[in-house]
Amino acid sequence: MHTAAEFQLPLILTPEYTERLATMNRVSRRLRELGYQVYHEQAMPTDGSTCPLVKVRPGRAGSMRALQHLAGALVEDRAQGVKYASIDGVRVHLGALQ
Repeated sequence: MHTAAEFQLPLILTPEYTERLATMNRVSRRLRELGYQVYHEQAMPTDGSTCPLVKVRPGRAGSMRALQHLAGALVEDRAQGVKYASIDGVRVHLGALQ
């Protein structure tokens, strides 16, 4: 049984949503191929962002160097203690950094 906090309104598969979902899935597959553990995916984040969100951990990759190379740069939010990368318009949240 789902709690009220887990409830989400049903989504309509508009062309825009379908494209966001396809882009997010493509980036997630690429990250998994590089050895990262993808533990959260959200095509339409509820945090006000306009970009799909993928959260990863190092997994088999062991470090975030390959991800940084793929993204070109990492952005650190020191207030929240997290790092982000943008890959093909998908915001990648870097968790459990080593």
